[in-house]
Amino acid sequence: LSSNSGHTAAFSGGGLGIDTTSGKGFEATGGGTVSVAGATNTIATTTGRGLNITNTTIGAADVIFQAISSSGAVNGIQLSNTGASGNLSITGTGTTAGSGGTIQNTTGDGVLLTSTSSPSFSNLIVNNTNGHGMNVSSTSNLTLTGSQVIDAGDGEDERGLADEGQERQ
Repeated sequence: LSSNSGHTAAFSGGGLGIDTTSGKGFEATGGGTVSVAGATNTIATTTGRGLNITNTTIGAADVIFQAISSSGAVNGIQLSNTGASGNLSITGTGTTAGSGGTIQNTTGDGVLLTSTSSPSFSNLIVNNTNGHGMNVSSTSNLTLTGSQVIDAGDGEDERGLADEGQERQ
């Protein structure tokens, strides 16, 4: 979905399964409003970015996935300028580690969040990133439950969880 200014794309009912070996999972860029509702929505990509919502409003019905997995992309998940109407929620299942998906082997930050509202990650594993595990900037109310960041960064100033709005020491 690109250049959808003024339009709304709503996926409801659950059961949305996106699987790709080299392509992008779910991408909404350039305007409009998007929502993905219901249970058991999943994304699995091999070398493509799992989820990218940029300069597009997340609607009041939110964007809800049970799991997002990506390996070898620049970022596994990227949210940028998504408005304040709704949020991203990765639910996982119960308390099972990894049931919210695995973002691994990224060439940049595993999860990149810029100017987004109330993202929530349950049981997500972020592993072996060349940038920050999770890079958060101008984002309110980040919730992490049962999630793990392992082996993040390939430089001295890279962290598991980086809040770019704060001065580093």
